[in-house]
Amino acid sequence: DGDGDGDGSALPAPAPPPVDRGAKPAEAGGGENRPPPPPYAAATAFDFDADALFAPPGALPPTAPPFGDLGLASPTFSPNAVGQLRDMRVPSGLISRFLTEFAAANTARNVETCGILAGVLQHGAFTITTVIIPKQEGTADSCVTLKEEDIFTALDDGQLICTGWIHTHPSQTCFMSSMDLHTHCAYQLMLPEAVAIVCSVKYADNGSFSLTNPYGLKYISDCRKPGFHPHEERGPPLYEKSGHVTFDGSLPVRFVDIR
Repeated sequence: DGDGDGDGSALPAPAPPPVDRGAKPAEAGGGENRPPPPPYAAATAFDFDADALFAPPGALPPTAPPFGDLGLASPTFSPNAVGQLRDMRVPSGLISRFLTEFAAANTARNVETCGILAGVLQHGAFTITTVIIPKQEGTADSCVTLKEEDIFTALDDGQLICTGWIHTHPSQTCFMSSMDLHTHCAYQLMLPEAVAIVCSVKYADNGSFSLTNPYGLKYISDCRKPGFHPHEERGPPLYEKSGHVTFDGSLPVRFVDIR
């Protein structure tokens, strides 16, 4: 992160968009009043190479289309107006607990820590209820998850939706590096409301970010550059503060540490 582009957090692709648990059931006989499927049930229907799916950015050949192993269609892009995104409610205590209870030991060694944000969709809005701390390896400017199947199990057990991710910058400022942008692209392509929370411990600054849509989302999804790399400085910004995110002090949060 030292040159403004050195954070290499690599996290697994999120679950497909969920069913709203708070939506009204269909009329009797409509055939739609069924329990929602597990949060990643659609993904398990694909024939894909898990090693390729969870490879860190740059590990796949530059010519490989994004998500080609999943057999997913090319994404469509729409304006990122806040009114077109469902609200994302975040417990106000989430960041402080993540930093003090689960990341402090790594931070003291100048090592990044990451977590998976998960929650529910009720009455047309997302609420983050849980942070999953996966097995991981980190450095001063990177964090890579291990045994991603354990993350899917935790999501399934809690009937939770993957709503984004959180990670620390122990000694750098609060921003999204090129690697962060590529990591978050997978989340936002699967769930437009997905959020990336970055915690700059040294500078006591935290932020919630999203790729701009359509420009940033399309630019990053089309980028084939491996590893840390600069992006085009001209043109609209690639990411922005998440306008659809609100922090709510009345919301509880639980942590599932599977390290």
